[in-house]
Amino acid sequence: LTKATLALTAPCETTTAPANPAMQNEAPSVVPGLLPTTRQAIQVSVAAAVAMVAGELISPIRWYWAVIAVFVVFSGTVSSGDTMAKAWARAAGTALGVAGGIILGTTLSGDIRVEAAAMILCLFSAMYVTTLSYAAMTFFITLLISLLYALLGEFSAALLLTRLELTLIGAVCGVLA
Repeated sequence: LTKATLALTAPCETTTAPANPAMQNEAPSVVPGLLPTTRQAIQVSVAAAVAMVAGELISPIRWYWAVIAVFVVFSGTVSSGDTMAKAWARAAGTALGVAGGIILGTTLSGDIRVEAAAMILCLFSAMYVTTLSYAAMTFFITLLISLLYALLGEFSAALLLTRLELTLIGAVCGVLA
């Protein structure tokens, strides 16, 4: 077979190159003329603003926990389903971490060497499971934060429950946006 024959028998493909080569790998936008990255930037900005206001009403000192939750539920996601899954994982990991953190922080509080060793173990565990489960990573990070506050003498169950509440607000804001 000649090249001409192969060209005639090959399936016909008509493609048009995008005007901007940088857009070649971009997914189609939901809003005509708006890049998906722009849409997501707008969504995260609106969600962060709402989370900031709601967080300020709950905790004028730690409102930023709600904004951090918004940011992380959007980071590394490409669809609303991804964002919802990440929000759910963050909420579940934080809730379990708060329960474990109350137990761990209460039990280990006052023994600096044991607290420090447990913090290192939590950090190791969080990094170890990062690619396996976002919820598990969030769980270990919440334990780590609990131990850090215990080490600083600022640990309380109320503080951890505030963290959970603000995380839930941030996750909900991210999903709704």
